[in-house]
Amino acid sequence: GLESAWVQSIADSRSAAHAIIARARVAEPGLAAVLAANSQHRLYRGVRDMASPLTIGTPEFSAGFHVIADTGALLEVLVPYAKYDDVCALADARPEAQIVLGHAGLAEHSDDDYFQAWSRKLNVFATRPNVTVKISALASGRDPQWTVTSIRPWVQRCIEVFGPERAMFGTNWPIDRLFGTYERLVDAYRECSGDLTPPERDALFVGTATRIYEIE
Repeated sequence: GLESAWVQSIADSRSAAHAIIARARVAEPGLAAVLAANSQHRLYRGVRDMASPLTIGTPEFSAGFHVIADTGALLEVLVPYAKYDDVCALADARPEAQIVLGHAGLAEHSDDDYFQAWSRKLNVFATRPNVTVKISALASGRDPQWTVTSIRPWVQRCIEVFGPERAMFGTNWPIDRLFGTYERLVDAYRECSGDLTPPERDALFVGTATRIYEIE
């Protein structure tokens, strides 16, 4: 709750933030207390579990997810494609709860075989309307020497499976400043989505995030 309090204070003084996704360990016993502490802050919307690849699919994680869903908060997971079925099990158990698949489903390698396996498995989310993908970290997680050409298939595959109404661009800032400028990344997203209609591009850049994170 202390980090959320700090971010909330910045938002209150400088309007520098519009939503808070707090850090939490979903499978740990103290989850309810963490949620309660964060819920005091006006911009709190949900939690992200950086350790989710290690614990998702366990009874403890499932129980924690139900606790989160009961509060109306969203959950952001960072899991590779081998864990996508576990995400679907959560989504099916609580269809009213919102799950965000972070970092484009945690794409970890750039070779063609990996892309094909990731691409096939991503299909499981096509019929899960309560799962949204955040297209981000395609440099830090997969290809530090990225180009528009190298990230385009990953971006377009996410949009193809989820649709613009369930996909949103993210920058993974400040981590990805190690791999290029903010302007270069945003321009790359513009180029990758250049064939879409204006409303579809608006959803990817603004609309989906505004809805999912309830941004005023």
